Amino acid sequence: MGKEKFSQDMRASVGEVRRVTQQLSDVMQQTQQLAPQFDDVLQGMQSQSTGADQIANTMRQLSEASQQSAAALKSTSEAVRLLEQAAEGLQSSVARFTVE
Repeated sequence: MGKEKFSQDMRASVGEVRRVTQQLSDVMQQTQQLAPQFDDVLQGMQSQSTGADQIANTMRQLSEASQQSAAALKSTSEAVRLLEQAAEGLQSSVARFTVE
């Protein structure tokens, strides 16, 4: 009777081990099938990262160009102001002359 019980327990244990082994095999197979999808997602993320880097670089260049334009406008404005002063000075000088 003890041997019979032991045999039954062993058969049940072997059956359980087979079920667990099959389940693990199924999980491994599903995981392997997902690997290419993970690769696709990774490539997509890398492409997005590259695109974001390019956008950031372009934004930096635009910012630098804007700063250069602002500096050039400031210089131009100062030059115009100096020219206006020079024109006023010339007008004052010309106004002093009288023609007889």
